[in-house]
Amino acid sequence: MNLIRPVLLPDEHALGFEGRLNRLNGIINPRRTWGIMQAWAAIVGLEKASQSRAELLANVAGMELGEFLCSHTTFTYRCAFVSERDQLAQADGARPTPRILRLNALATLRNELYLCPECVAADSAGHGMSYWRRTHQLPGVFWCAQHGCALHFVDMTRAMTDSPEALLDQSTPVDGDWVDHLRGSASVSRFRDLGNYLSQRKAPLDERDVSLLVSRLARSRGIDTRKRACPTPRIAGLLAGAFDAGWLATTIPAVVAQRRKAISADRALLGKRAHVSTQVYVAALAAMVDSAEGAIALLDEAREESARVPECSRNQRSPRYEDVRDAYVAARGNVVVAGESIGLSKKQALNHFRVIGLPGLACYSRAGAKVALRLFLLEGRSLEESARSAGITLSDLEAILRTSAAPIREALAKAGGSSPRRREVRKPRVCADTDLSYAQGLR
Repeated sequence: MNLIRPVLLPDEHALGFEGRLNRLNGIINPRRTWGIMQAWAAIVGLEKASQSRAELLANVAGMELGEFLCSHTTFTYRCAFVSERDQLAQADGARPTPRILRLNALATLRNELYLCPECVAADSAGHGMSYWRRTHQLPGVFWCAQHGCALHFVDMTRAMTDSPEALLDQSTPVDGDWVDHLRGSASVSRFRDLGNYLSQRKAPLDERDVSLLVSRLARSRGIDTRKRACPTPRIAGLLAGAFDAGWLATTIPAVVAQRRKAISADRALLGKRAHVSTQVYVAALAAMVDSAEGAIALLDEAREESARVPECSRNQRSPRYEDVRDAYVAARGNVVVAGESIGLSKKQALNHFRVIGLPGLACYSRAGAKVALRLFLLEGRSLEESARSAGITLSDLEAILRTSAAPIREALAKAGGSSPRRREVRKPRVCADTDLSYAQGLR
């Protein structure tokens, strides 16, 4: 079949390119575009053509998929921080999975479509037509970086099927005084610069590395990053102090308007893989780092540090003993809270503190446990006298000391070739009405 293939213009959004493709080929129903591109791909010999619209559009444009996604979609911004690096990494020739392409490659990041009237006039004069620019669709962008004028927006879900020139009269301009106010905000400028940087990256960053970076920066600013109930969302409070309220309401509306989602986003400050949106991470970095260049350098350092860790042990990195000890002291013996402050999950914290011999005191009377340990270890009293004076049972004190002796217990077990744990044999519980043959079968 004959397919008129338009030339892909600089910074043209993929959906706008698809709209021009439909108009040039007389395709009235956009739902037919996928089938027509599939038929064209089969004719030209692309037997293994992808089922995703993004790869078909890249083939029509004659461009490699990774370059197409980076230069003509917001995919690289949307998926800048990911949890599974092997699924989304596009470095070294790798490509996203078909499911990720289908869900995210052509998804928009904003509810409105933005255009610059100056760009519309310049494109019409230079190219003979106007087109939708990708950089105008990035979150938090309300003025044109090239012309400096306020953008216009149209609230139409399928507006990209028409050209910006055709919709210019129906568009609404962003308030010019508000845009002038935003230009003077250093946080907004850093947010824009970071967004441009991430939208041009081909390889995503590990979300856990970015979350740990945000958590470390938050602690340095005195923000409580421990996992505990907080009356007000911490991430929303951080952003509210750094950004204009109207800008926040339009750029990250869910976090600002919904307390539940704001508290969920707080997990970014706890060093967790929380699938937090890219906008939240970018806004947090823009609020806590003095320059976009500094934030970019920190992101690159986090990526390089993660790259030096083998893949098999990336999720099992052990923090320094000094950091563990200080976190344990600050948490007053609560190993779960201490683990959260150094980026460990509950399971990792329980295992890590047990291995190095720091017992969890949260399940005992903390004051009594501390007193008993001081009496026994520092004053040299007997176990019985220490437990009695501290008001705890002797068995609890023995359990705490056994946990503290975990390193030497493991060494003795290896030296003696025996297991450090005794296997408890449970006897069957036999009731009066129970058949004895069944009970004997449990032995």
